[in-house]
Amino acid sequence: MKTIITVGKPIALAKLRNSEYLNFVSDSQDVSSIKEHFGNPDKLSDFDSFFVDIHNGDYERVYGMVGIIPYTNKRVIKITLKLV
Repeated sequence: MKTIITVGKPIALAKLRNSEYLNFVSDSQDVSSIKEHFGNPDKLSDFDSFFVDIHNGDYERVYGMVGIIPYTNKRVIKITLKLV
């Protein structure tokens, strides 16, 4: 099985603010765990924090962010993982 990681286009964090299911993750150990889940690809090396939606023990939605202060004008990028 092959893993394909897709990194989307940046969107404003303000667009995610109304999503009640997203949790902000900025602790370095938790951030490392998310990166490990995706296989530590170079595509994720710039992200210092994530917004995640966990459903049934797996990541339903993941958005990466540079920096650890979630100002509404910050940009986030959707990350998807597909097994082929």
